[in-house]
Amino acid sequence: MKFTSLGIAILLTAASLALAQDPAATPAAAPEEEIVITAADGQGEAEVDFATGEATARNGVIIRYRDTTLRARRVRIDQATQNLWAEGDVQIERRDETGNVQLWRGESARYN
Repeated sequence: MKFTSLGIAILLTAASLALAQDPAATPAAAPEEEIVITAADGQGEAEVDFATGEATARNGVIIRYRDTTLRARRVRIDQATQNLWAEGDVQIERRDETGNVQLWRGESARYN
């Protein structure tokens, strides 16, 4: 299955919500707990393999969660392990409780 543009945000958000074992038993996330996934330039693509539980986004991805923002050219998420692999111009920016910003840059990263 292949999606483009706006579909990337909707698709990956739905895929991340599928991680919950029992949605009825899971309380609604507070706004600061939400995972926001968007295409960096509106040209991104996403694919989800429902058989394996893997979602892949490419052509520029931005993921925001709490005080952390991850940017990369390509991101793969394994729903079973909740691991995330980012490749290509990876940047992870995190603001700590004192307001200081930590920035990591590289060609690839694994995040869990």
